[in-house]
Amino acid sequence: MRKRKTKKIILIAVLVFLLISFIVGYMITSWHMNRSFGRADYPEAGESATWFYDHYEKDYPREAVDFKSGENTLKGFIYGMDNDRGVIVFAHGIGMGHERYLSLITRLVDRG
Repeated sequence: MRKRKTKKIILIAVLVFLLISFIVGYMITSWHMNRSFGRADYPEAGESATWFYDHYEKDYPREAVDFKSGENTLKGFIYGMDNDRGVIVFAHGIGMGHERYLSLITRLVDRG
């Protein structure tokens, strides 16, 4: 009887330890991800080696669009409105924004 009670106490202790480890691990991971991949502002002109939209604006006009994805409102731009060969949805993911990829986007627009 005593052996069974000891096993039960050990099992509960292990489960509590695992639960606490999971919570602490989640908190550390969340903090680190927010610190590393949080929202950022564009750098001032001249502080980056990347061209921004003002460099492309004359040759590549764009139309701003907003659309819902669940409860989130996503924002984007349509480039190459005269193209009729198809649509490419460019989702840049983590990073400073789509303007970091304008050289690629403009090449895609140039090819229809």
